[in-house]
Amino acid sequence: MQKLFKQVKRQEQLKRWRKLAPKIVAAAFLFILIFYATIMSVEAFRATFLNYVLEHFEDHTKITVIPNEHSLNLALPTYIPEGFTNEVMEIHGDYYLAAYKDENHRKIFIRQLGKDSMAGIDTEDAKHESLILNGQKADCYEKENIITLVFKYEGKIFIVNGIDLPKAELIKIAENLQWQR
Repeated sequence: MQKLFKQVKRQEQLKRWRKLAPKIVAAAFLFILIFYATIMSVEAFRATFLNYVLEHFEDHTKITVIPNEHSLNLALPTYIPEGFTNEVMEIHGDYYLAAYKDENHRKIFIRQLGKDSMAGIDTEDAKHESLILNGQKADCYEKENIITLVFKYEGKIFIVNGIDLPKAELIKIAENLQWQR
């Protein structure tokens, strides 16, 4: 008799779940739809969430910058390790590349990606680590003697590469960017 009562009770619970499940799915779908619509319709949210896309492939990572309406000013490093001299400084609108080298052939490359620009990073067999720089999520890739940081600073995307440099030095460079007007 108890088995029969348990079976009836289980069937009643299943009936309630069958009635409730579509409502839960509909509510979740509605929540996701409203969240997405809010993000896409408010420029401040859209710029925060969508101004760059990382695409991870088997042997490389592609970074694409999605256009936004930030100013075209440049954020340049205020800290470069002692002994490094500037070898290259190319500026094209809101994109720049700076290269530094020391007497031991250690190198630093700093790029601010401009709108509609794209960059690639060789990530095949690279060690990946997520970290926080300037209060934002950043990606660090280490492969052989090259360390690459990809991060956002006040709405712009930056890539800092170091050859034969400790990660701490690259992080210090990334944390010491300053807008040049």
